[in-house]
Amino acid sequence: MYRKSHISFVVSARFRRTWFRAAVCAALCAFFLAGCDIMSSEDPFPDEYYTSNFIADMGFGVITAQINAQPGTDPETGALLYAQGGWDYAYRYVDWDGYHSVSLAAVGEAGFETAGGSGYSGTLPAGLDAAATVYRLELINLLDDGTFEAGNGGVWTPTSNASATRDTYSRVTGAGSMLVSSDGGSIQFVPAFLAGFSPTGNASYNIFFRYPVSPSSAEFNVFTGGSSSALASNSALGIVTGQFIPSADGEALSLTLKPLEEGGSFDAVYLDDFQLSRNDNAMLRLRLGPNDTEPVMEGGTYAFSVWVRFDPTASDSGYPSAYPLNTLVITMKGVDLVPDVESTSDAYLYDPSNTGWQLLSAKLSGNALQYDNPDDDPNRAVLDLVIGLSDSRPGRILLASPSLRFLD
Repeated sequence: MYRKSHISFVVSARFRRTWFRAAVCAALCAFFLAGCDIMSSEDPFPDEYYTSNFIADMGFGVITAQINAQPGTDPETGALLYAQGGWDYAYRYVDWDGYHSVSLAAVGEAGFETAGGSGYSGTLPAGLDAAATVYRLELINLLDDGTFEAGNGGVWTPTSNASATRDTYSRVTGAGSMLVSSDGGSIQFVPAFLAGFSPTGNASYNIFFRYPVSPSSAEFNVFTGGSSSALASNSALGIVTGQFIPSADGEALSLTLKPLEEGGSFDAVYLDDFQLSRNDNAMLRLRLGPNDTEPVMEGGTYAFSVWVRFDPTASDSGYPSAYPLNTLVITMKGVDLVPDVESTSDAYLYDPSNTGWQLLSAKLSGNALQYDNPDDDPNRAVLDLVIGLSDSRPGRILLASPSLRFLD
């Protein structure tokens, strides 16, 4: 680890500046600290280390060339070969089924392609280049028409003493929701998956949907997997959350709604915004070796930052495109033989009143980056820059200008 060296003398203003005292001070400095430079500081690296964006050439457009291919393996050890020096999806290295649950692409809508584009309102913040290319990051909702804006979102099967009908009046968000009720019966809902998506057996998927906040809205239960696993409902927030863990590849998601008590009932509950996502290892990641950066990444303390903004194509109803992303977290992590690296984290939280550009920043803290380069692998990976979606619900957000800077 490297630190700046600061050597200086300060002479109190309470004393007169006589020639004698100045001579004594100079003599002491020469005797004890030969070669010292009074009132100066010396940095251990060239000036470019303190002014450069180390990943200026690795913006979000530099995404792994083989992003749609299964990761390769080391022919000798069988270990997965992780992509390095380009942005990548971390889930590709953990039982990946070949389906992308996260997407990243340059924004193509006119006026929104750059950070200072004419389509954006508000003042461009200092430090953000108006010409910076804007990218859209999305955690995919794996359900088709869970918004009920165009249809029923799947197959609803109520018993004779229960009902489920689509309502086109705005009851939750947008212009469509499902109205369900029960006089002792149950309702099964099998949502439709996105085209091309099929669940992976024993993988974990997050379920989320909304209902209006009202006393009657709390009076129902939701189960998955043949009523074997209950979902959690929060009547104060009007949301239901839980997990779907298919027992086999391709298993359908089946939800069963029932009264709180056997033989009980519930009336006029409106359901909307059904969402399904795979959040394990859902992160955009840039894995770096020392020689991947410019300048070369030496040991020390670094800060990683990225600009984020609400996506104007998103809406709270999820229609016609997608929901706004509710949260994401950026951080840094050491790789393999560099496990002691500690980093702060910075989180984005969706606020409909704040639609401008926001800077998220994380820096190494505690133990700074320290590593030894083995002779057989002089550019082995040492640091991950991470944009994490593990706690997010499906939705979109805009990103621009990732940066890695050296602090000391």
